Amino acid sequence: MANKKIENFSFEEAVKELETIITQMESENNALEKSLELYERGQLLSKHCEQLLQKAELKIRTLNFSDNNKEKED
Repeated sequence: MANKKIENFSFEEAVKELETIITQMESENNALEKSLELYERGQLLSKHCEQLLQKAELKIRTLNFSDNNKEKED
């Protein structure tokens, strides 16, 4: 999955790779360059997850707003 573009990851895929990166950073004695590479990818994955969660929250709010307006019309 490391070669897959982050913007194409589902939320679950991004979280799974983040978990893998955390495990690698905690358990392996990585060279500085490798550690920085893992950290950078982790940051990008984290940001992607945050964006996906914000989209989901917006969708839920939109649906709730729509439902509330329908109830007021009835």
